[in-house]
Amino acid sequence: MSFDFSELPRRSPLSGEQLQQLFAELIAADTWHQYSGSYGEQLSTLLREEYRTEHCTLCCSGTIGVELALRGAGVRSGDEVIMAAYDFRAGLVCTQQIGAQPVLVDVLPEQPVIDAERVAAAITPRTRAILVSHLHGTVAPLRQLREIADTSQLSLIEDACQSPGLSHEVADRVSDAVVLSFGGSKLLTAGRGGAVLTSSAAIAQRIRIHTWRGNEAVPMSELQAALLIPQLQQLHEVNAARAAAVRAMLTAGGVDLPFRMLVTDEFRKCQTDESGRALAVFYKLPLLLPSVPRPEQRERLLRMAQERGIPLGTAFQALHGFSARSRFRAEGSLDGASNLADRLLLLHHSVLQPDHSVSLLQELVQILS
Repeated sequence: MSFDFSELPRRSPLSGEQLQQLFAELIAADTWHQYSGSYGEQLSTLLREEYRTEHCTLCCSGTIGVELALRGAGVRSGDEVIMAAYDFRAGLVCTQQIGAQPVLVDVLPEQPVIDAERVAAAITPRTRAILVSHLHGTVAPLRQLREIADTSQLSLIEDACQSPGLSHEVADRVSDAVVLSFGGSKLLTAGRGGAVLTSSAAIAQRIRIHTWRGNEAVPMSELQAALLIPQLQQLHEVNAARAAAVRAMLTAGGVDLPFRMLVTDEFRKCQTDESGRALAVFYKLPLLLPSVPRPEQRERLLRMAQERGIPLGTAFQALHGFSARSRFRAEGSLDGASNLADRLLLLHHSVLQPDHSVSLLQELVQILS
């Protein structure tokens, strides 16, 4: 008998009781409508502590956060920014918005992870920065990229919009700036919002110069900041619960999978580090199909999942698939990114709950077999 996941209570970022208490505090203080105040200051402090950085810029979205990080790194019109050809399109569009040229490199075989060797080969005198994302529970090779960036005097920008709370041990955080997103579907959410974290005074100052127009041009509101504070305080606990659900799916016995769950070797060995931070953060769990499905087959699979209440969706479109060739430069073949985009399906984090993980796996097997 199939499990009806449409009846599964989705874990809200905040409970009704938490929301009632929070709104009571906001009403009593009567500060939620201010341009800036204690909630934004507290959130900035918590984020700086979490990411071990000295500066935090709160902003209106993760996408704007990417643009601010690029501008903070000194990227200007005519510069080049290296990024993976498989990624969310914000990095490419933000680079183009500045007037710089995206340089696309391929990913590692069957992994949504940038190929560092191809990054090294893509550097030219015009290259200013490397923009790299942690996607679908995987981790970008930051230490290797840091060495490459230092050799060529480039900035390394880390898009962590999908992975808040990722273990410092695994991320090996050595980037010049970290970007977070608090959009409506994200693991930390205020409906909208973002942040840029950095320990570089120069990057923080460039961002400040760009955003200050007599007031903040791309601000986060006090109300949004207030909603994010309690979520940040419980982030590691919630990440651990999602990780436990994925681990249960990985270790379920007697199940012949018609797909492969892409998780890191570190996560297979252990879910969290000694501090309790997740070794893999799952915004969307990637399921790699053995071959490229036909378009009508893909639509049928997704429709079947939707009918059972399972939020299964397609992967990102490869970046070279929707932008004019004149607006980016490709370094070598991008076949790996294209293949990944065609074969990946993504399972949304809202159903990653330990008590239902095996039932979820069984349903996915029925749908995708």
